[in-house]
Amino acid sequence: MSEFAATVRARIESARRSVREADSTGDEELAALHRADLLNLERIAGNHGIDVGGEREC
Repeated sequence: MSEFAATVRARIESARRSVREADSTGDEELAALHRADLLNLERIAGNHGIDVGGEREC
């Protein structure tokens, strides 16, 4: 796995955790911010053929 792919995967996992945490505290604005970040990261992964596992969260 390339360093780029590993970094994208790590950032996606971090964004997924951040979405869950914001959702669990009821912070809709923060959750929306993290979802936008996650969507962008998933798009980047898809454009580069990086399998991020699981279903898309956004």
